[in-house]
Amino acid sequence: MTQNKIASLRKEKGWTQEELSEKSEVNVRTIQRLESGEDGSLDTLKSVANAFQIRISDLFVSLDETDKSKQIIDESRKQQNQIAKYKFFKNLYRVLAVIFFIIFMLVTGEYVSGVQSSNELFLNILYFGWLILWPIGFLVIYIIRIFFVEKYLYNKYPVYDSISTNKSKNNTSDEYRLIKFISILFFIILIILIFKLIK
Repeated sequence: MTQNKIASLRKEKGWTQEELSEKSEVNVRTIQRLESGEDGSLDTLKSVANAFQIRISDLFVSLDETDKSKQIIDESRKQQNQIAKYKFFKNLYRVLAVIFFIIFMLVTGEYVSGVQSSNELFLNILYFGWLILWPIGFLVIYIIRIFFVEKYLYNKYPVYDSISTNKSKNNTSDEYRLIKFISILFFIILIILIFKLIK
């Protein structure tokens, strides 16, 4: 094994050894030993790398030709491969969901524009409903991605999941708040517009 960068990475983040210990769930004494240049198990190094949200090999200045170094390189390649797959399928969902939704909306828009009725209120509600479906649809696509697609991908690619766990924990509450705010705002606007149509 060669010199690791754990101490410098920790200082870049502005963390104490105790904070790194808490984030990585590795004993403080073990963190101290690693920073002093002692060897650590692959699981320990993986936990520390996950805390920094980097590959295991990125903990080191360089790696020699020992069996342990080869294991670290193999594990890092596995992480990189799973990250690439995760991002590919996440982006594929986004593209396909948006394309299918737009096609659906264009087809329903064509149908709505062809509807004929002597009831002007009914037509206004129909057109308004079609317009309202746009933000609802994109919000649903977003919610499905956050609560279903990403959870499925996390289970399918656990290496990526372990790297992104800390980030996900920090972002989850913000995403809930954002969805709640958008939902409340949308329903307020919807109620106001319905009252205007009725009048």
